[in-house]
Amino acid sequence: MDPPLGHQASWVNGRAHATISLCFVVLDLILLVGAAVWTVTTSVLGHPLIGQAEFAIFFVPMFVVFGYAVATRRGIRGPTGRQGNLSPQLPPEADSETPIGGSWPVLAIGGLAGLTVLTASIATGTLFPPSGQPMYESARHRYVLDDHGSLTTITKSAYEHGSIAGGHFFTAGACVFLLVALPMHLHRWRRWRESISSRDA
Repeated sequence: MDPPLGHQASWVNGRAHATISLCFVVLDLILLVGAAVWTVTTSVLGHPLIGQAEFAIFFVPMFVVFGYAVATRRGIRGPTGRQGNLSPQLPPEADSETPIGGSWPVLAIGGLAGLTVLTASIATGTLFPPSGQPMYESARHRYVLDDHGSLTTITKSAYEHGSIAGGHFFTAGACVFLLVALPMHLHRWRRWRESISSRDA
């Protein structure tokens, strides 16, 4: 049996989850900056740095960061749908604050990283992947583009460009989820910090 909504909300807005949110903010920024560095590096070098299997590992923490933010969103908004309505110890002025209020430096870093990913991908023409999966056939020692079973022989440079484009496309998509989750985690952490300041004043 599920606990009452008020109990769930208070638990979600507690110290433990606020601390977890701060950890997610740090992880979110690390992933965004890492995505920007990876995108710029592969754009400059012109070839992928890691295989597709290793690249997929990047999405595991991304889904965790975004999933936790969405799963606990109910606790931020509260049963009435109005933010700041769950913790009586919070200062009254916290009710009217937006999730991004006072968090511009952190959000600016995340936004700049996301913009870097987009700009580098557009500048090198690697924002959208080709219509097919670039592959290397070791048996025949050739590079091919696999479009739903239809194989087209391509050059090594086309293979590398297609691999980079696929990586950049999914990286840009991941950055969107990370940028959505960032202010949500920041808001939860700031509300707890302000409640402590108000209580100690």
